[in-house]
Amino acid sequence: MEKKIRAVVFDMDGVLFDTERLCMDSWKAIAEKHGLEGIEEVNYRCIGRTLTDTRRILREAYPDKDIDAIHDERRMLERSIMAEKGVPLKAGAEDILKTLKAAGVPVALASSTRQVTVESELKSVGFYDYFDTIVCGDMIERSKPHPDIYLAACERLGISPENAAAVEDSFNGIRSAKAAGMVTVMVPDIIQPDDEILKLVDFLCGDLDTAAQTLIGLI
Repeated sequence: MEKKIRAVVFDMDGVLFDTERLCMDSWKAIAEKHGLEGIEEVNYRCIGRTLTDTRRILREAYPDKDIDAIHDERRMLERSIMAEKGVPLKAGAEDILKTLKAAGVPVALASSTRQVTVESELKSVGFYDYFDTIVCGDMIERSKPHPDIYLAACERLGISPENAAAVEDSFNGIRSAKAAGMVTVMVPDIIQPDDEILKLVDFLCGDLDTAAQTLIGLI
């Protein structure tokens, strides 16, 4: 692939933060308490989605449960764990941001998580200032897999989508970035890509160190 890039847009959860596993573990604990069958498969469908979409998916899966209250309970459990142990980082997360900053590459964040949470967590680990702009799930009308969040990030950077790379771990994130016309770099987290997703992935990397090398090679 010969295409060069001029900017990079990151997803947050599952890419820079090792929070997808924490989310799944907290869901398993809450699901056992409330009798939610098949929570792993349901949670997989929620990865990369906004809070609004997540709650809609959960309500459809468990129509006889007070899912909003249960979801709030799950989030409180996750927050209590992070309050005690801090936000878990993916290996190489800060290194890849430092590498791109040193190379003078504009960097954005496109996270389906709410703005208040994104900014708080980025600041707590000292990542906030690495980003030239941040677009969050409550700042757009349609969440991933629609392209809106990535199109907004590229517009804010002043870069055409075809000249930017998206670093993603989720199926919905890859679908979103590809629909936006971006170069897609996948670093799988808790779900490995299937045949559909592999067709949408330009570069498949086993970790962030490999992703950093790939991105620098595209500049």
